[in-house]
Amino acid sequence: MPETTGNAAQGTPCWMTLVGPDAGTAEAFYGPLLGWEFQRGDEHGGYVTATLGGKKVAGITGGAPGPAFWGIYFAVDDCDAAAGRATGAGAGVLTPPEDIRDLGRRAVLTDPEGAVFGLWQGRAHTGAELVNEPGAFTWNELVTPDTRGSADFYGTVLGVADNPIQEGVDYLTLTVGGRPVCGVFGVPRAQVDAALGGKATWKTYFAVASAEAAAKTAAAHGGRVVQPPVDSPFGRFAVLTDPLGAEFAAIALNPGRPQ
Repeated sequence: MPETTGNAAQGTPCWMTLVGPDAGTAEAFYGPLLGWEFQRGDEHGGYVTATLGGKKVAGITGGAPGPAFWGIYFAVDDCDAAAGRATGAGAGVLTPPEDIRDLGRRAVLTDPEGAVFGLWQGRAHTGAELVNEPGAFTWNELVTPDTRGSADFYGTVLGVADNPIQEGVDYLTLTVGGRPVCGVFGVPRAQVDAALGGKATWKTYFAVASAEAAAKTAAAHGGRVVQPPVDSPFGRFAVLTDPLGAEFAAIALNPGRPQ
């Protein structure tokens, strides 16, 4: 079901936050692109919550230094315990476990290949209230030079299992209770060094009605088309960047795709 209630099972991506220098610029871009409306709060640094049809779908943080990026949060039952497993498996710590008022408890870490990810133990805020339909996130993919090592790391931290997507393809699907929740895509280390600054990265896929229309709208509002629309087994997608430089994908899902 696209609508979600309560905490997701541990290991499931549950929330996306755009980390960047200017929330206003992000709002002006993602509003037309994904149909979002925005709730701006004074608390916790003026965090902006994006909504779709009144449902919370993502967050935006302004005033952050460095290049903008989409950050992924995984649902966990115990943030402190999961963070401990992560550091024991070689993770770096950007933000140690901390309470965010009554909303939940979080930690922000880097995996051994440098990809930033978050842990979220939900309380009042359990994560996205809408997924897998136009305007909401639908998939996340780790781009890494070490597919096997990365899958093992997240398995240790989150308890996820993994399966190869196809023989001869350097791609593993991470699963929770047999349900696919995200992917691990292996690329040559030289490509990571050249295109990603030597660090692995998580890429978020947002569902859209049309990949062509999304690419056109993105370009018209200051974004950039990194990869024009192409077909995949799961739908037609384009890789885009917003005006702040954050890269993401927009995918028109094939009818009948499991949700």
